[in-house]
Amino acid sequence: MNPNRHTVRVLSPKTWALVLALTTLVLALTAGCGPKPTPTATPTKTPVPPSLATATPTVTPTVEVLPSPTATQTRTPEPSPTATQQAGTPTPTPLALIEMGPDINPLTGLKVDPSKLERRPLGVKIPNYPPQARPQSGLSYADVVIEHEAEAYLTRFTAIFLGNDVSPELGPVRSLRLVDSELMPIFRAVLVASGGHPAVDQRVTEGKEWAAGYKRIVCPESPFLGDGGTMRRIPKEGRLYELTLYTDTARLWKLCTDRGINSRQGFSGMWVFSESAPVGGTPATHLKIVYKPNVSEAEYRYDAGSRTYKRSDLGQPLLDALTNTQIAPANVMVLYANHIDTDIAADTHDPNHTWYAVSIQLWGEGPGKLLRDGQEYSGKWVRINPQQADDRLVFLDSEGKQIPLKPGSTWIQLVRTDGSVTID
Repeated sequence: MNPNRHTVRVLSPKTWALVLALTTLVLALTAGCGPKPTPTATPTKTPVPPSLATATPTVTPTVEVLPSPTATQTRTPEPSPTATQQAGTPTPTPLALIEMGPDINPLTGLKVDPSKLERRPLGVKIPNYPPQARPQSGLSYADVVIEHEAEAYLTRFTAIFLGNDVSPELGPVRSLRLVDSELMPIFRAVLVASGGHPAVDQRVTEGKEWAAGYKRIVCPESPFLGDGGTMRRIPKEGRLYELTLYTDTARLWKLCTDRGINSRQGFSGMWVFSESAPVGGTPATHLKIVYKPNVSEAEYRYDAGSRTYKRSDLGQPLLDALTNTQIAPANVMVLYANHIDTDIAADTHDPNHTWYAVSIQLWGEGPGKLLRDGQEYSGKWVRINPQQADDRLVFLDSEGKQIPLKPGSTWIQLVRTDGSVTID
């Protein structure tokens, strides 16, 4: 016998059938015996985002910024279905962006008189505390409003005006804060304020190109150039003296012209707009932010009829005294950023506690939320080229693409990275 030869035994058909049946039984008994993944609980509150870097980045983040289409831009045609596409499968419709022509307000996406865009935006400081500051005059005419902490967990508004004129009263006008040194270059704006702490004034302007020569600051206090007669006291019943300073946009823009700074500003690559809501959102009809419990609480509720978010403070509608209507922006952004107490004692009225000026580090990038059309979109904000001529703030999705805003006004809520934010 050849030792290298192997003998193969052929099983009978009945034996093969028995082996197959036993194998099938074993597989059925062992299926599903492995470990099961633990289900993740659905959060009822917006998760606290991770802490952000505390220093100004030295490298500009790389992001994909969608260029706003111009009126002369040719749209790319949709591709025809391929041979591998299943019959009957719908082709996704591309989201149509607003064409940013010369008559489109780059801060709202709305069509306006082009002559109104040939002027510089105004950044007006308006209080939201104490409650006697409400109702404010002119907030519903702002293109963008940024709410931020001042000190003691109390908030203040920086209202940006470009496309609308406000008269006869805009205000009350209050003092500037450290964050304005970041907001003014983003919005190419003129800072309008009643005054400021001397140390805050210095840090807002020191080494900042936008503040050189103080031409872009309208403020009656030293060391600034004054208000040029743009502000006046209008006493109101129940109002403290510091809540009686008002202005109007006509006087402010005339002063800008007199100072030689009233010209059209570029916002290329900052925000994009679409009438239709993008895909990927989750239902969100209510937003509540607690800056200081029972003292400073902002709330928005979605109104499907107007497709806007109606604003309330401490459960009371926030009204515009000029129109007696409730504030209702088309978009609400929640931007998480580091908040750092500085060494500037900004409020010493409380003998038991000194409150320090807060530095809100709106540079680099951080997590954020966008609410529009009753939907919530998670993403991140990115500050590109801070303090430079092309300084801009963009809002991106997980793929680094811009998330379109709904045409209309936008309210931005700056909150701490561990801030109390509820979205449902």
